[in-house]
Amino acid sequence: MKNTKNQLRKVINTSTTRQGLGRQLPPLFIHVEIYFIQKGCTPEDAAFFFRHYQQQGWKHTNGTPVANWKTLACDWIWTMKYDKTP
Repeated sequence: MKNTKNQLRKVINTSTTRQGLGRQLPPLFIHVEIYFIQKGCTPEDAAFFFRHYQQQGWKHTNGTPVANWKTLACDWIWTMKYDKTP
């Protein structure tokens, strides 16, 4: 029984079970698309975001690497929805 628990812990702790949480870079497009849809956006919005940061090498404008793409996507979505600056 103890050996089975240890095996289960190893499976739970693998990176594959943690995909989609925001720290895997580059993210899988499907994870980005699902996140955008959950936030009320379109798949096209997700594709635009994904392509933009894919071209940037998943780095901020100042050159620092993105630590969590979901945080970045949340800011992107907020700006897209609420920043109506001309």
